[in-house]
Amino acid sequence: MLNAIRTTAVPVLILFATLLITVGAACGSGDGDRLEVTGQVTRVVGSSVTALSELDIVDDDGVTWKFEARGFVGFTPSHLEEHAATGASVRVQYFEKDGKLIVIEASDG
Repeated sequence: MLNAIRTTAVPVLILFATLLITVGAACGSGDGDRLEVTGQVTRVVGSSVTALSELDIVDDDGVTWKFEARGFVGFTPSHLEEHAATGASVRVQYFEKDGKLIVIEASDG
């Protein structure tokens, strides 16, 4: 009986681990496609005190970048508003999905 359990459990665990790795790779943000831009914050929309919903920045060439966000991105919305008020640059790492730019992380520029 114990051998039957071991014989069944090992392949099931291997299958489960393979499934988790496959799903994780399919649902990931595509870190290989991680892009970056630096600019001045012009608009911040928070969904809570700590979570960011939308962010607009203008780069040195005058191009406006409009981002969506899915929660905490390294800075709170109020910290990003401080960047907007002081003119301090912010660096945004992002990926593109379905034509939208999604923030992965924001940091000092």
